[in-house]
Amino acid sequence: MHTTPTPRITRRGLLAGAGAGAGALALGLSVPHAQAAPVSLPQANIDQLFDDFLARHAVDHFNRPFTRAIDPTQYECTPDDAVDVWMTAQMARLSEQDRQVIQEAGLDILPAVDAMLTTDVTGASYALTRHAHDLRKTFTKCQRFWDIDGSDITLMAMSTDIYTDVERMVRAYTELGLDAATSRELAEFVKSYVPSSKGLEGGHFPLLSFNAFAYSTFGQQPQIVDRIVMGEGLLRAYDELGFGDVAPQVVLAHEYAHHVQMEIGMITPDTMASSTPEGTRRTELHADASAAYFASHPKGLSMQTKRILAFGKVFYGIGDCQFASTGHHGTPKQRHAAAMWGVQVQESTRPKSRIRPTRVLRDEFDAKLPELIAPDA
Repeated sequence: MHTTPTPRITRRGLLAGAGAGAGALALGLSVPHAQAAPVSLPQANIDQLFDDFLARHAVDHFNRPFTRAIDPTQYECTPDDAVDVWMTAQMARLSEQDRQVIQEAGLDILPAVDAMLTTDVTGASYALTRHAHDLRKTFTKCQRFWDIDGSDITLMAMSTDIYTDVERMVRAYTELGLDAATSRELAEFVKSYVPSSKGLEGGHFPLLSFNAFAYSTFGQQPQIVDRIVMGEGLLRAYDELGFGDVAPQVVLAHEYAHHVQMEIGMITPDTMASSTPEGTRRTELHADASAAYFASHPKGLSMQTKRILAFGKVFYGIGDCQFASTGHHGTPKQRHAAAMWGVQVQESTRPKSRIRPTRVLRDEFDAKLPELIAPDA
């Protein structure tokens, strides 16, 4: 059955083929790799199948690879050095064979497809591990803070143990559009290959789950409940960059804000079906502002402004410059400005304990948006 789900998948790009152009975080890297003979994989155009899958599910924020289109005459769009250096270090550990397998077998796709479509959201495979306590606590606070009904949203992890589960991989491959025989052949290959790869860390290579997203089918598939999916690799990155005290909470708050948008009509099946770069940028920047507002609010996370913005510099530094893409999230400068605005709204509110209604905050944001995205802002 065709559905019109609305994920907000903030994937930060992963692998282009060897020698490909730079991705969103300089992923077309000139780094040494151990040479290995090419492996023999079943013929499957994963890139095209994935594009078709995204179109069927109205997903417009999960690009593979996530390339950057820079217009330096209008926008400042430089990736954050800290994230760039961290990702370069991760990529340097992969062999050429690892790269080939990730690209041609879609290893970076499987956990997201699995997390989007599983009905076993409370199963052990999808249990939070890294920062589980902080994430659950923040999730509960989000539900209490915003004036929408969030009781039907599930918080879960993106599971990389899928690489050991042939049946789950077969399902993911068939959902992408592969025939049953090819799906099983690929799944059996992945199960045998991943444990043998030192670079892939037994499937825990962080860039395979460097993602977080909110997802809903707007009730068109009742068995697929609304969800927020947190990737282990994304949280690991921010831990290693020194932001483990703020990253899990702020990333989750951003994704929860997308569910708020679904409830107040900013995101609907119609807006997803006719998404535009400008429309997506609006919802992404609003989610940035809402997350910062919640994180700094005394009834939210009550975080220090300096810490929120310090993390924001890194988090929003992986904004994108795909100005013509329907998945355009806003430039790093615009995303930082939106977060700063959210903090300023909270700081200017009297009494300090007052929480702005979601629709009021939306209207105030829309009035501010032209200033936030102005090229010379």
